Amino acid sequence: MITCGKRKTSSRNEKVFDEVGFEELKRVVASLVKRHTNSVYSHEMDDLKQTIWYLVLKAKEKYDPKRGVPFEAWAYYYTKMKLRDHFWRGSNLPGTKGTFTLLHTKASKLYE
Repeated sequence: MITCGKRKTSSRNEKVFDEVGFEELKRVVASLVKRHTNSVYSHEMDDLKQTIWYLVLKAKEKYDPKRGVPFEAWAYYYTKMKLRDHFWRGSNLPGTKGTFTLLHTKASKLYE
């Protein structure tokens, strides 16, 4: 990245979003929404999309570019694992302290 003296990137996280395009992240989110569409009711789809965007932004904090993995791949993996833990094990999403849940799923209604 070339700077002309006006702005310097101070952290590696800023460099990540300078290098990664928004379209690539939209593809990651769309793929994960499609993967988990059957896990929520249709009126909860907006919540699912917002949760996936939230987890992609949380993945930015954990990303280490020294490992040589593209950010899109890391964001997909991180988000997929956090959603899997949330839906299968009932674990809290990072940074929510248990106040938010998507566990009002179709599958949980079958066991009641």
